[in-house]
Amino acid sequence: MLFWPAVIAAERQRRAYTLINERFLELERYLDQGGSNLTKAEVLLLLRDAVKRRDPHAYRAAYSSLLDYYVKHESLQRRRPLLAKLEKVAPGWATAIRERIGKHGERDLPGEPEKAWLWRQLYDELDRLAKLSLEDIQDRINRLSKELFTVTADLVEKRAWAQQIRRTSLEQRRALQGWRELMRKVGKGTGKRAPRLLAEARKLIPICQTAVPVWIMPLSYVARNFDMKRNRFDVVIIDEASQADITALMAVYMGDQVVVVGDDEQVSPTAVGQRVDEINHLIDE
Repeated sequence: MLFWPAVIAAERQRRAYTLINERFLELERYLDQGGSNLTKAEVLLLLRDAVKRRDPHAYRAAYSSLLDYYVKHESLQRRRPLLAKLEKVAPGWATAIRERIGKHGERDLPGEPEKAWLWRQLYDELDRLAKLSLEDIQDRINRLSKELFTVTADLVEKRAWAQQIRRTSLEQRRALQGWRELMRKVGKGTGKRAPRLLAEARKLIPICQTAVPVWIMPLSYVARNFDMKRNRFDVVIIDEASQADITALMAVYMGDQVVVVGDDEQVSPTAVGQRVDEINHLIDE
């Protein structure tokens, strides 16, 4: 009766040993399948050796080291993107930190990074400025000033036209297009159809005026384009007034206010294109 309990206990121990041994073998296979790079890691080599030797103390020490590495892995994951950012602006500094060169391999920081970074920026900027030529800087300022003037003028023109297009109605557009087409057909105004075409164009001017409030043209075009009874302007500006003749009165008549600009020292328009000797002969007579 005493024999059977001993046999049963031995069988139970054998099965427990077999199960534990299978787990050890499974752990060995797991460590062996870690890959060529992983098997070269010292901590994994220690773990695998401890498992094969069934050394619990060595396994505990290696496993403790592995836990330390796992904790440091999170810091490593943060370190890599930070170094990548630093490398874009300071590749030398990033390399020294990554490879732990000199002071960058020590545990504590070599000074204050913020102040070091500011100092390096100021140093590089002063070094860059010292290499610049004042003549080149002035030439660049002059060139950029001209470009700025050109771009600003172009921007003002485009924005003005954009605003003009936005506020122009369909009726106004048709009137402007019709007036332009009629004036194209008029040409120099010497054709047989010119008077009728001019009359049709003048009918469109009141609508065109509501779309384009400012008109610039020679005085000779005023009578061709405007009906003095129907077309009015708040301000009429006559430039080079010393060269204007009596036809300027038509433009003056259409303005509520008139601005006259000219040089009183210029030759009067009656002498333009005429022979001076003939004029003097008429005066003598």
